[in-house]
Amino acid sequence: MYKKILVPLDGTADSERVLDWVRPFARLGAEIHLVTVADSSNLAEAYEFAAMTESLVEWADQYLGTVLDSVRGEFPSASASRGTGSPAREILRIAGDVDADMIAMESHRGSMVMRGILGSCTDAIVRSGRFPVLVLPPGAASIEAPEKPTTVLIPLDGSDLAERALATGIEIAAAFGVGVLLLRSTTGAVYAGGVYGIDAAHTWDKAIRFQENEAREYLEKQADRVRGTVTSVTTRVSTAMGANAVIDALDDSPSTIAVMVTHGRGGIRRLVLGSVTDKVIRSSHAPILVLPASPAPDANETGSDV
Repeated sequence: MYKKILVPLDGTADSERVLDWVRPFARLGAEIHLVTVADSSNLAEAYEFAAMTESLVEWADQYLGTVLDSVRGEFPSASASRGTGSPAREILRIAGDVDADMIAMESHRGSMVMRGILGSCTDAIVRSGRFPVLVLPPGAASIEAPEKPTTVLIPLDGSDLAERALATGIEIAAAFGVGVLLLRSTTGAVYAGGVYGIDAAHTWDKAIRFQENEAREYLEKQADRVRGTVTSVTTRVSTAMGANAVIDALDDSPSTIAVMVTHGRGGIRRLVLGSVTDKVIRSSHAPILVLPASPAPDANETGSDV
């Protein structure tokens, strides 16, 4: 399980709500490290830079101290850092400095004061591929966090890459003593016509049934691999396309945590993983743990968009 979770904050109540989803991990022993960034990178006038930076730093330090005192009431080992400059780059730097193994952040745009360290910043941190990122979508900010997740949802598309989420998802479910839901989406992209005497309806239905049976067999095979390690394993085949399958499952149970790997693809069809992760993050009402698709790059290779 995770040992140190970095939680970026921007001074808004929305950004602080992610702490409610981090607390269950902290109760299992993970340390919380808070961070906020005085974003002075967009100041245009040089003569205003020093005064504005000093003001932002003073505000950030006071704010961070207040939140840290509150968190330490329950978790005395909690710590905090303040960065100055480009928010995403500073968050990634501090995460590396404190040996964080997860970043947890809300994806809504930040406050006017902090010039939005969240929102697009979350996208940059997820894209960096350096850390697992627990993302609280905007739609989940109004959902009351449970004492612990009720279910761990693992979307699969048949690829080895997507299956990398299994180990992490199972570990989380076992630690919390909850069940796992394995999900696979099917596609109805089957075309037929009656011009050459083909029964289009029959061909369509037959293809869909074949895909559904194939998906069920695949999910049962994956379920057999992990039964006995968690309290329960259930499977679900969805006829919804792409991200909608994941969003529908999360909407059914907002206290669920989904575990997804970025850029997963299965065969020639991109089903529930990959680029659709972005849509799930933006449209769901439950937290998403996004795992990097490949080993973390060198700490200095953050890219120009971070």
